[in-house]
Amino acid sequence: MTPSQVRKGRYFRGASPREAFLADSYANRKKLAVGDKIKVGSRTFRVVGIVTSPLGGRGSDIYLPLARGPTARTPIVTAPSTYECAPATEPG
Repeated sequence: MTPSQVRKGRYFRGASPREAFLADSYANRKKLAVGDKIKVGSRTFRVVGIVTSPLGGRGSDIYLPLARGPTARTPIVTAPSTYECAPATEPG
């Protein structure tokens, strides 16, 4: 996930590991928006961005940050740290 894929909201800032992106189609279908809270498993996340699907890959409904640091694969262009995002599945 890259900053250019964020259509609404913002990219991860690093202050909270409990942030999530939603695919635009999923957000529309579930009537969710930036600022809403979603539950994935037993954890609650705040929606910070609505994103377009990745090019050349299979998209997901929910994206969560996995890791920060030099080994993560998805860079933040305007920040010194980097992130890796993983698709999450909605329970039930």
